[in-house]
Amino acid sequence: MKKYLVFLIVVSFFSCSDNVNFEELKDSIVYDYSAELSALEEINGAVRNDAEYPESILLYIDPTLIVDTKDNVKRFVEDLNHEEQNVFVELNTDLSYNLIKETIKSYYELQNIDGCIFIGDIPIPKAKFLSYSGNTHTGISTQYYMDLDGQFVFDDSDQIIDHLGERKIEIWVSVIPAYGPHPASLINSYFDKNHAFRTGEIQIEKGFINSLIGAQIEDVATYNYQLEYLEEEIYLDLNARGNLFFGIDNKLENPIDFPTASQSYENEILTNKYDVAKIGAHGNSYSFGSFNEWGSIIIDTEYAATNDVKPMLLIETSCNTAAIDRDVNLASEFLLNPSNNVLTYKGATSPQGGQGVTAFGLPANLIASNLTQGKCLGEALLSPMYKEYIGVFDEYREGFSAQQIVLGDGAIKLQEFLK
Repeated sequence: MKKYLVFLIVVSFFSCSDNVNFEELKDSIVYDYSAELSALEEINGAVRNDAEYPESILLYIDPTLIVDTKDNVKRFVEDLNHEEQNVFVELNTDLSYNLIKETIKSYYELQNIDGCIFIGDIPIPKAKFLSYSGNTHTGISTQYYMDLDGQFVFDDSDQIIDHLGERKIEIWVSVIPAYGPHPASLINSYFDKNHAFRTGEIQIEKGFINSLIGAQIEDVATYNYQLEYLEEEIYLDLNARGNLFFGIDNKLENPIDFPTASQSYENEILTNKYDVAKIGAHGNSYSFGSFNEWGSIIIDTEYAATNDVKPMLLIETSCNTAAIDRDVNLASEFLLNPSNNVLTYKGATSPQGGQGVTAFGLPANLIASNLTQGKCLGEALLSPMYKEYIGVFDEYREGFSAQQIVLGDGAIKLQEFLK
């Protein structure tokens, strides 16, 4: 991601003999932000907050994109207010990590915000994670902006190397990233499908897909054992909510009775029967899937960019796919495909080994419970980070939580909770 607001200014031409003090020249330049401030004023003019609204959201907007996205951001503000969510809008040209965090913290203390949505290229620090396997990984981490009273230690390269204190988060943060050569166009298209879903123009049935790529299954007993685990152990409240499909890779060669994961991606996820899908497998920033004889499919950026997947929420459990600091990444392709329905994507920015275990049990069940109780997707998807971790998982907390990121609209809820 580009991390700084850059202006190209042609001042004048000098001959080889001219003695120019470029430091003095730089200090004398005055930037004109009138267009950006005018766009901010227009957006704030659409805000209709109410002290009785139960939730409050901060929108932190990239100053290089606010002019070209202002109309869609205004409509988004109106949509949030319609859902009885107060909205505050922040535009700041000093995009240092510390100032961004202090700004968010001030809104939390003064306006009691529940979450924050980054729109565009808002800088996010990288952090080192010590994984349960003992390896050290690096990835961007919005945790820095969510744990408002934690202590973060940076090295000389502005990378987080330690995290001290209570370490639970106070707010959620989601990111609508700047992606590709024309980020404003993609963000505007994203807001178009967001509005269409919020106003009922996009119709999707309530349902849940859970796929398992690469399962080493050769007999019916093992298949049934794995199916029972998916049915009775994880994402329980999503399993009971509506239509349900499990795709489990196997070598039984009976796709009707024993559907494989490929059927999840080639058929089911392209229908309107499911609004939530748990996807993923072993992966990297541009693909996931099984790379050996056991897997039935590999999902890559081309798939994400060219298939009109129908669920509005993708819960992704691979490594690296949400590494939005990389120029090409799978998560952004899914989120910003204007033809699909994806509004929110949860993934990881580095290699991960799961999400650990909290005092409230498996994170998958905690997430499903919060989703089906009407929590904002940002809060629900990051709910394990609000809780205490237990046992060995507390020691490796960063490896199980800090690399998790929510992309897209964290303020939206499952459709049955929209007004």
